[in-house]
Order: sequence, then structure tokens, then C-alpha cells
Amino acid sequence: MEIFKRYPIGEVETVSRTFRVMQRITILSILCALITISAVAIYAMWQTEEKYDRIYVLDEGHSIWMTRRESALEDRPLEAKAHLRLFHEMFFTLSPNSESWDEALKRSLEMGGESVRTLYEDLKESRFYERLHDTGAIQRIIVDSIQLLERSYPIQATTFSRQIIERESVTESRLLITECVLSQCPRTYSNPHGFLVNRFRITKNSALERKHK
Repeated sequence: MEIFKRYPIGEVETVSRTFRVMQRITILSILCALITISAVAIYAMWQTEEKYDRIYVLDEGHSIWMTRRESALEDRPLEAKAHLRLFHEMFFTLSPNSESWDEALKRSLEMGGESVRTLYEDLKESRFYERLHDTGAIQRIIVDSIQLLERSYPIQATTFSRQIIERESVTESRLLITECVLSQCPRTYSNPHGFLVNRFRITKNSALERKHK
């Protein structure tokens, strides 16, 4: 009974009550911390899934739109056509501005395989680019249609285009038909669609029209 003489019953009850309150506060704080950590972890996981679930598609070389991975898998033929359209524009559009010309060719080479580089080297060796540059000609490409054999892999593709060559006194239009196969590859900044142009070849390049200015 000595303890009750030293510490009155009221003070003991107060200390006991205070201890229980502190104990509850501590438990509640721990629970809140655990809930917060769990919520942050779940949110981070969700953000990561969202990030990898989004795919950015370059539409005809002009704008970028976002889609989800599920719909993107369904839209791979659309991406394949966008890839081919962009590749042709980069490879066949040539201007007197050598800096933009070189940048476009560099990007097109990153979108294709060995066959694309071989064609580039052959055109370069035949002085095709040099002659265009010396005459101040501007060459651009208009892709009219793209046919895909979607059930095959690699995807077989045929591209129908018009090649417009503008010189100082004359404008020439040519029919350009190319064939290739498309293999899937990792997406990069230079290759946003995740395709690689392989076995690329020009099957037809014939004159359509010639106009004098």
C-alpha cells in the first residue's frame, strides 16, 4: 500500500489514462503511416502500368496521338501504314537544304534495315543525290495508298506513290511503287511505330507527267 501513499489513486489513474491515450495515438499513427505507404505504392504501380500501357503514334508524320496498348495492338496495321508513309516521306523527300535533307535521310535509315541502306548507297554512288542538289531540284513524295498482307509475318507491304520533282523550268511527276516486309522492333524516338522496313525494293518508277513552267 506504500505506492498509494506515495502516489494518490487519482494520479495513478491519470497516468494510466494518459498512457492508454498515447498508446492509441501511437497505434493510430502507425496505421496511418502504413495506409499512406500502401496508397503511395499502389499509386506508383498504377502510374507505371499506365505509362507502359500508353503508346504514342505518329500520324502521317505530322502529329502525335496517344492510344492504349490494347487498342494499339488492334491498330498495328494502322501503325504499319503510318510507318511506311513516314519512311517514304523521309527517304524520298529531298530539298536543296542539305542539313534538313541529311537529317531526313538519317531518320529514314533508322526506320529500315540493310536493304534500305544498300539502296541509299547505290543512289549515292550513282551520284543521284549530287545531281539533284547541283540542279537545285526539289523532290517530294505523295503516298496514295498502302496495301498490307496483314496475316503474314513479317508483314508484306506494297506502297503506291507519286514522285514530284520540281526543277527551275519543269515539274515532273512519276509513279513510284515499292515493296517491302515489316518486322516489329522496339520503339524509339526516331522509330515511334516500332517497325523495321526490310527487303525494300523499287518495283516501278515510271514517268506520269511533265509540265513546263
